[in-house]
Amino acid sequence: MSGHINDSSTSEVLSVRERVFEALDRYGDRAYIVLKAIVETAKNYVLESRNRYGDFDYRGLVLKLKSMGVDYNPSRLLKALEDYGIIETTYHSNSQHWWKISNINEVEEALREYTGEPGLDQEDPEITLIRVQVESLEPEILKNILQSMLRKKKLGEIDKKKFKRIVFEDLELVVKVLKKAMEYEDVLEVEVKRLREILSLALLVARKLGQPGIMKSIQALEAIAYKPEP
Repeated sequence: MSGHINDSSTSEVLSVRERVFEALDRYGDRAYIVLKAIVETAKNYVLESRNRYGDFDYRGLVLKLKSMGVDYNPSRLLKALEDYGIIETTYHSNSQHWWKISNINEVEEALREYTGEPGLDQEDPEITLIRVQVESLEPEILKNILQSMLRKKKLGEIDKKKFKRIVFEDLELVVKVLKKAMEYEDVLEVEVKRLREILSLALLVARKLGQPGIMKSIQALEAIAYKPEP
């Protein structure tokens, strides 16, 4: 495959992994270095809870590139990566520009294949399964919904019903996967952090609603998640 993707309908057909290979085919090592820096920056931001506006920002990416010994203005390449549907702008002002990564796991897998490093097929199957389960929970969507609720002065009935569904359906699954991820926390540190963040946000929303019953349910889920295995 070759050529730049400009047709959004075409990019929707290709997986993120395939789009990364398209970009690597066109831009070579420069795309590899920038994508690697993007992934590392995004992971650091999750661990440092600096991902409020997106997975990474321009300033952080430039600093990461410099730490890798690369003095390069990535603006044009970032625009190209957006055209490929690999990244997407989440916030843009006069002083800041933030993006999210369409699928960080697929980007990482493509970069590993590009350099011939061992891929997910050589990873512990249990760890791979947990990674897939975390992504299936769509943690960024859950996080965005909960943050949106926190920003509102008052939650309406629709929001309250949506929140109850999240608590009694989604959070049950979040905790189930979190408990398994914590068994491999040395490898799945980022995934654990993402799921814990969802629980913390849910608790803040519950406090905002002032509903003790829901608050107790979330606290019980947290207790289950953090309770060490016997």
